[in-house]
Amino acid sequence: MISRELLYKRALRSLSCSDQTPQGLYCKLISDKSVDHQLAKEVIKQLHREGFIDERRYYLNLIEEGKRKLWGKRRFESELKKRRFNEKYLAAFKAEEIDWAEMAAELIRGEEDGAKAYRRLISKGYDTATAAQAVSSCFSEG
Repeated sequence: MISRELLYKRALRSLSCSDQTPQGLYCKLISDKSVDHQLAKEVIKQLHREGFIDERRYYLNLIEEGKRKLWGKRRFESELKKRRFNEKYLAAFKAEEIDWAEMAAELIRGEEDGAKAYRRLISKGYDTATAAQAVSSCFSEG
């Protein structure tokens, strides 16, 4: 079995590479079969108390990153689930007032082919209705 000190160092090393949710870090730590589940939970609580894990800060940073990268709603939801955010953050995201149509239009600005623009929007996580609306508005203006 792995010692508390070594597990703490592993967790810190993981957090130094990227922010993580408590659940995401827990899954990462227990992927090593020699790690005691209860010890992993205790280390995560300690890291949270010490300010190394801040799920709210991580959530806000991820939302800003997604807006910069012009992710669609489906991509945002996928990233939140993949990174194991708890339900309150998934609910908070659904309450966010994001202008998906404006973000979609910004993403395809400058595209010359409507079909290519539509595929790009779908690949970035926009739903079909928002993608079709953005393509229609961008290509009817010209």
